[in-house]
Amino acid sequence: MNLSNTTETFLADDEGFYADVDREANTTNLTSTVLVFYTRYNWDVLRAFLEELRFKVGYFLWQRLSIVFAIIGVFGNGFIIAVLAKGNTHFCSTSLFILSLALADLFVTGYFIHGFFNANGYALGSYNIIDCKLITFLLALGNWASPLTLTLISIERVCSVVVPHKVKNMFTRKVAIFLVLAVWTISLANTLMQDYILKNVITPSGAPVCAIDREENPVIYRIYGTTSVIIKYGSWLVNVICMIIIIRSLLQNSVVRKGKSVKTPVKSVTLSLLTVNIIYFLFTTPVVMYDSYILLSVPELKSIFHFYNHFIESTILKFFSHTNNVLNFFIYFLIGTKFRQESKDFLLSFKVFRMCHHKITLTK
Repeated sequence: MNLSNTTETFLADDEGFYADVDREANTTNLTSTVLVFYTRYNWDVLRAFLEELRFKVGYFLWQRLSIVFAIIGVFGNGFIIAVLAKGNTHFCSTSLFILSLALADLFVTGYFIHGFFNANGYALGSYNIIDCKLITFLLALGNWASPLTLTLISIERVCSVVVPHKVKNMFTRKVAIFLVLAVWTISLANTLMQDYILKNVITPSGAPVCAIDREENPVIYRIYGTTSVIIKYGSWLVNVICMIIIIRSLLQNSVVRKGKSVKTPVKSVTLSLLTVNIIYFLFTTPVVMYDSYILLSVPELKSIFHFYNHFIESTILKFFSHTNNVLNFFIYFLIGTKFRQESKDFLLSFKVFRMCHHKITLTK
């Protein structure tokens, strides 16, 4: 593996480390000193440093495993969209929210595709303004819409277990459509701000980098930074609070029902979406904690070794944080009885599956 090419390729990845554009010097300033160390350090020393296990794990995730997650994510989220779009239940609020979440997760899955091509050097030769503006636009759009939509789902599920008799009046179809449009409008606005401050530059070593220009548009950069922090941490906090409330309500309801000798099963959709929330919490909390540390402490990257330490920790955590975006299909299918039935009806709407189902039925 060519570590030099891999290094520059990773720097071009949106999941890696954004650079600051030094417009006067016409160079890329990776927090002031990285490129200086990049050319000054002995490559034998750096190569030995990069042979550590954690770096091999990071390279393996993006060079090999990312394409597997990409295929699973495209198939799973695409299947969810197809089933809900063709079914008869997409008019209710829950199905609209799940449909919106699946669409956002489908866009987020592009991170694995994008990371795979960058990590293997396939995109290095053609990396240009199209990659920098268009591709990252779609990825970022889903990246903001996904946690916001999950927040809507969590709030709706809280209402369904706390005030079940009022939830249908609170989340009507019109309200659900309005909320989904609001989520995508906010996500689009934040993505457009990101796209506005992104710039495709060429480093002194000749590698193209998609960089955030902080100097040319400082006001837009500050607004974008503020809204990004609010969406990221606000969504995470609301989802955690809702998850706790749902679990607590279900446990209390279980105790009360047992005391009254009345058995009321929990809806499979509630269990499915609660599991989605738990998976989101497990996979995103590490990166939220790490980003909080970076945001509050602002560690100084004094050498390329410091940079790579930050880089590998960040990319591995973000890889796993996006893993939750490809798992929802399995959660719905394993726990959601209604989704399984709708999936069966969807597949049987095609002649080839009806024929197979008929043959299997006859053999039984």
